[in-house]
Amino acid sequence: MTAGAEKLFADKVNATPKVVFSRTLDRAAWGKWSEARIVGGAPPDEVAKLKRQAGKDIAVWGSLSLVQSLIKAGLVDEYRLVVCPVVLGGGRPLFHDRTSIAMTLINVNTLDRGAVALRYLTETAGRSENGRT
Repeated sequence: MTAGAEKLFADKVNATPKVVFSRTLDRAAWGKWSEARIVGGAPPDEVAKLKRQAGKDIAVWGSLSLVQSLIKAGLVDEYRLVVCPVVLGGGRPLFHDRTSIAMTLINVNTLDRGAVALRYLTETAGRSENGRT
């Protein structure tokens, strides 16, 4: 993004420190910004370490298996889910290994075309000292 209404958001995301979980990459270039740090070990171990450090919230993008490993380890403090009014009839479920996760709805936002953005806190959110995952 070099111009437009979303440039400010794009600049903030691009400048945010990133961690990439990979067993095959040696580098994770990010354009003119600092490279992402590569972690080859178990994501739950690294995220637990990050949560003990001072800093801001942790966000996860783009990996269902990564999120599922964090859910299984009880490391997710907040869910931000977008529900779209489309019936797919198949796909990979987000919560496949869990029978129940205690959550409290804290925000609902109606989006275009009937979608809704839902924000939930989990019971682990109150126990986390340094930000949420």
